[in-house]
Amino acid sequence: EYIQFLRAHDRQPRPTPDEFQSYGDPPSGIDAPTLKLEEVEKCDGMDGRPLRITSNGRVLECTLDRDSSDWDEFVALHKQVGHVGEIYISRIAYDPKYGLPEKLEDFSREHSAYLEDMMLRYMRFTGLPNSFAPVAWFEQSYRD
Repeated sequence: EYIQFLRAHDRQPRPTPDEFQSYGDPPSGIDAPTLKLEEVEKCDGMDGRPLRITSNGRVLECTLDRDSSDWDEFVALHKQVGHVGEIYISRIAYDPKYGLPEKLEDFSREHSAYLEDMMLRYMRFTGLPNSFAPVAWFEQSYRD
């Protein structure tokens, strides 16, 4: 009976990999620096430092006005959840297709791209479409 309910229930289809959106490459392209997690974690948005997170092999920098409440909320959020987008987003938007990897290296390329797409769509939905921009590559390994 519950399965019937789920099948009849309105749903939003999951985008297919060819529909995934991306933040794109850093402005310097292939010549952009590649950062390690320790370097990204230092960019916590405090004391004049940039706020940076990682997502799908990229380092994204927050472009919001430092005097805005949105900036303060992002700084507080990443102080709590860390700087790795995949780990945070996969926990608040669990998808049974991909499971719940424990470590960054347990994510597949497709799962990471899916979460990057989800983050972009969410930022557009909330009215903050340009709140992050790629500035570097991230030293990331994938399960596949």
